Amino acid sequence: MSINWFTNAVFKSKNLDKKVIHSIHSLPREADATASSSAQANFWLNFFLIIGLSLIPTSSIVFIIKERELNSKHQQIIAGVSLFSYWFSNFVWDYIKYVFVCVGILLIFNFWNLPDLFETDYYQLYGTIITFIVYGIASTLFIYATNYLFSKLLSSMIFTLS
Repeated sequence: MSINWFTNAVFKSKNLDKKVIHSIHSLPREADATASSSAQANFWLNFFLIIGLSLIPTSSIVFIIKERELNSKHQQIIAGVSLFSYWFSNFVWDYIKYVFVCVGILLIFNFWNLPDLFETDYYQLYGTIITFIVYGIASTLFIYATNYLFSKLLSSMIFTLS
């Protein structure tokens, strides 16, 4: 590009009616190269999606362990909150946080216009949404079931991440 610009400047300084036009065109990709790059992109997409979704339960267990350390659950029970109301409100709050993340993920998928997910029959999209719903319920209930195994925040976070 700079040689093109320089050559045009030289032609202009010598009052010549010549001009160099520069263009770059890539070669067409072969079918196996396209399939390979698509498989690599899908691998990295799934890898980072799994890592991102594993951080959501970790953020939820932080609150539960901190609440136990400060005895705020005990204070709420003394104030008259039933155990069902306590755990149900925690579940709803954690699930709402998870739903916002899932909606963001689906919007990003839509922005990328993933052909495997947004086809005309939408079966892949429905399967993804159902998977997100089931994973959110299962991961939240898993955290509530395993929070009594830990007394320290760091060990609970490491266990939840793994």
